[in-house]
Amino acid sequence: MKKIVCVALAAMLALSCAAAFADAPEYKLVCGIEENIGHQHDASCYTSWDELVCESTEEGHVHDETCYETVSFLVCGIELGRGAHSHTDECLAFSYE
Repeated sequence: MKKIVCVALAAMLALSCAAAFADAPEYKLVCGIEENIGHQHDASCYTSWDELVCESTEEGHVHDETCYETVSFLVCGIELGRGAHSHTDECLAFSYE
């Protein structure tokens, strides 16, 4: 008998909670901006070149790929993350529909 009463009470509670939240406001995004992490540096943001790092003084030494080191330099001028957007309360509007 206790089990039946508990099940009945649980069902009544579930129904009353559903009814209580039926009139809850509906939130909608109004900012019109997708969430994003902003600018991320990729290969197009850099210029690079091979710089001679070889210190060999051996006669007849011919420089090969091991004699150079690639140097990269950021040239895009855009701050990492610039233009990022995360939704806040200002991005939301609510209504009771």
